[in-house]
Amino acid sequence: WLAPEGVATGRPAWDAMCPRTFETALFSICGEDPLAFCVLNTHLDHEGVQARLESAKLIATAVAKGAREQPACAQIVCGDFNSPKGGGNAVYRLLTAPESAGGAGLRDAFREAPVQNMVQSTIHKFQGTEFESVRGDGTVELVQDSDHIESNGERFGDAAHIDWALCRDSDGEGVRLRPVKCEVVLDQLE
Repeated sequence: WLAPEGVATGRPAWDAMCPRTFETALFSICGEDPLAFCVLNTHLDHEGVQARLESAKLIATAVAKGAREQPACAQIVCGDFNSPKGGGNAVYRLLTAPESAGGAGLRDAFREAPVQNMVQSTIHKFQGTEFESVRGDGTVELVQDSDHIESNGERFGDAAHIDWALCRDSDGEGVRLRPVKCEVVLDQLE
């Protein structure tokens, strides 16, 4: 559960509206040189700003623990973070900051992939590009155009994405993850 010790299982923590979790799965690719990777998936609260940041701290701790306990295992963290990457997002900064700076040391797979299907937002309510992503869905504040510019002056077209895929290579002689293609799936429900 994404909650501090002492909060009953299944109860919202901090300023969250809903109780939230993260799940992990360890995968092994069999062969002569077996490879392992861990996937951590989450869905952060849509209202609680403090809850999202505190949850990110718990996720960063889980990533660091996984790296210590399984150093040959690469890690993938994905999910609905319910806050846009851009505009100096504290959750995004924490998860992508180097470990030496107190972060989780994760890399953004979307920003690293040489092939990208870039759309302005990952909020589309299964309406495809017909959904007006500039207004969002009322549960998440979207970034303004000026928020697409990061502190180092770089401009990213994914600043309004609330669904992220982050990754981290294994320590030492293990798995090296290289995103090849990233795409926002825009399937529509009929």
